[in-house]
Amino acid sequence: MRFSLFVICWFLHFFGYTQNVKYEELDAFTREISKLQAGSEMLEDEKKNSLSFSAESFKIWFKDLKATNAVYKIKDGKETLEVTENIDLSKVKHVKTVRNKSIGILEIHFIADYALKTDYYAEGKKIKSETVTVLKLYCNNNDLEQPGPDLDLLIENVVGVSDQIKVHKGLLKKEPSMELQKKWRVLVKTPFPESINAYNAFFKEHPKSVYATEAQSRYAYFKQLKDRQIEVDKLVSKQYTLVKENFETGLLSYKNYHSFHIADSILSKIIVSYSLEELGGTRRNDFIAFRNELRERYHWNKSYFQNKDQVALYDSLNTIAIGISNKHYKADVNMAPWAVWGVGSGVSYVTFLIGIIGGNKKLWKGSLVVMGISYAILGINYLRIKSLERKKNKAVSEANKAREPINELITMRDKALKGEKFHGFPIIILSE
Repeated sequence: MRFSLFVICWFLHFFGYTQNVKYEELDAFTREISKLQAGSEMLEDEKKNSLSFSAESFKIWFKDLKATNAVYKIKDGKETLEVTENIDLSKVKHVKTVRNKSIGILEIHFIADYALKTDYYAEGKKIKSETVTVLKLYCNNNDLEQPGPDLDLLIENVVGVSDQIKVHKGLLKKEPSMELQKKWRVLVKTPFPESINAYNAFFKEHPKSVYATEAQSRYAYFKQLKDRQIEVDKLVSKQYTLVKENFETGLLSYKNYHSFHIADSILSKIIVSYSLEELGGTRRNDFIAFRNELRERYHWNKSYFQNKDQVALYDSLNTIAIGISNKHYKADVNMAPWAVWGVGSGVSYVTFLIGIIGGNKKLWKGSLVVMGISYAILGINYLRIKSLERKKNKAVSEANKAREPINELITMRDKALKGEKFHGFPIIILSE
């Protein structure tokens, strides 16, 4: 038994070696394809079917190197399982992507006269079979108009597994196929608009390759995008001129706050009217940042205009509070009354003792009068300080009460008064 098992294992190893197939690589390719398909879980295909996948939705069977693909499709609460078996990937002619923003679809086209059979199951029972000539795989395209990174990975893995089987069957040479795969990986990372000429050159150099149709499709897409961008640039330039004109009008006075709103409306229309690809990522982000600035300026300048009387009232009350606070502070730190009290009480105390000891009634009575006057001066000063403190507290309270409903507005106004700027200009334009 052990000998038989050894012979079987040796035979399988030898068979795998002589057939020049790296099963680990094939398995890695198929696992990655299944993972990418799972990334489109519950997204909708071109027919509005919600998609779902098992952990191994795409599988290579090593016994015959044929693949199986399975996808669940849900529509109107009904689930259908579509299973395509016996897929001979050595017969792949070309691949082509279909983008629908959120979902990416990879169409695998086969050579002429080769067809597949897809079985459809509902509630565990086969309901029909269809002959198909194109196999569709799915991935998440991350809401992009152009092919996203997952679509590129899906192509890379499908072509990788297909080429390896073709090499195994003697339909391809390994080195040229590996070189072409590498060339495609570099090509898909070429930035726009350089990618236009790059895809066109690739197609001309490899017109019969598995990538040819996709290269031609991407060339056409990016060429059209570039032409559209030129058109969009002209339209946006004209509209953006109006944005800047209204922005500059708004900077003349807080009373022109409505100009910021007009500029915001025009800019918002630009942002929603053109796609990310048409505007370009950097410009779109700049527009969004500028739109946020316009909204901030509109809000604060409108608020300043509508609350100008309340601001003036607060400023008046605050000025009074500051004046009284200064008087209270000066009175509180004024040492003159204390000096008068100190000198008066000291001198009167000495003269009082001299009068008592010397029996001079007039002298010691006079010293008591002086001492009383010095204490009276100190008392009057104390009462004045307390009076100023009450007035200060009342004035500060009234100023704070006036500020309370417009506290944030006053903070922004004070920043403008101090010269603090937002993108080169104060957030509130204080000019009349």
